[in-house]
Amino acid sequence: MSNCITNIKTIHKFLNLTEGNWRNSIYIECKQCKYQPHEGCGDYLCVPDETGTPVMLPICDCKILFSRYIDPSECLLWISHLRFEDVYAAWIKARMSDPDRCPFITENTET
Repeated sequence: MSNCITNIKTIHKFLNLTEGNWRNSIYIECKQCKYQPHEGCGDYLCVPDETGTPVMLPICDCKILFSRYIDPSECLLWISHLRFEDVYAAWIKARMSDPDRCPFITENTET
């Protein structure tokens, strides 16, 4: 069995914000990405926290946590990673020191 790559604090926060139901999140489709591939690379689920900060889980972890295929059409919203980056441009810019690094990595590696 595979292990989740996302830290437990982020998983806990995501589950609390979605009330344990992945359908209460945003599906982010990552295709034709300009960044280098990384562990967990692929689509993501995202939910904003009480401050609007995105809390993200890679789909590879969602499949482990929820033991099922994650159908994007069952989520609250289904958007591309490019659209997500447009919406959260200021947040990404404030947090990213390396413009060549995927902005989704930062959230998953926090402790």
